[in-house]
Amino acid sequence: MKICNQLIFQCFWVVKKEPHPTWFRHLQKNRIAFYIRIKKNATIVTRKGNTSRVDSLFIRLKPNEAYYIDEAVQLTGVSVFLSALRLLDGELLIVASSKPEKKSIEIYARRWEIETLFQCLKGRGFNLEDTHITDPNKIRKMVGVLAIAFCWAIKTGEWRCQQGEEIRIKKHGRPQKSLFRHGLDLLQQVGLQVCHCLKRIHHCLKLLIIKPQAPNRSFFIL
Repeated sequence: MKICNQLIFQCFWVVKKEPHPTWFRHLQKNRIAFYIRIKKNATIVTRKGNTSRVDSLFIRLKPNEAYYIDEAVQLTGVSVFLSALRLLDGELLIVASSKPEKKSIEIYARRWEIETLFQCLKGRGFNLEDTHITDPNKIRKMVGVLAIAFCWAIKTGEWRCQQGEEIRIKKHGRPQKSLFRHGLDLLQQVGLQVCHCLKRIHHCLKLLIIKPQAPNRSFFIL
């Protein structure tokens, strides 16, 4: 934790769903902006000093309706700004942010992009943890390279869909695989084909090279 810089903290706390209360103070102390989902039964203190459950502020929200409160409240002793969205299933998505931002819900939604990146880096294709690298500099470089590869796979997946190779939707309504996997499958296939072709080309080129033959040292005795 000590070797992590502020950028890593920002990314981490965007995707963290239920952080420990002390981390709000830690983030505020280090001036790290955050957009964090909190539980609906979290206790907040208003400017007037009234204590209540956070979901009581958004009780009138209808499904797919969002609301932003431009007045700071106290959450675990830290001033935060609240936004909420009533999901289609009736559940409340409540986001606490470090600064007033009407688009807090939209910003928080980007956590899924970050989570997808982390999941792909860890085990859905790149298996970063299997390298057992612990040096911070090497990790930074490796993550940078894999992030580029991740974007390449996503763009390739989008291109495949544009070419008519769409991802099949299963009976339960979910896609058979992610856009990342759709692109990575093609990149792996092309990569293997290229390696196979290069080996065959190398073999064919070797046929053009006439190997020098050792001189015939045999002789006849007359």
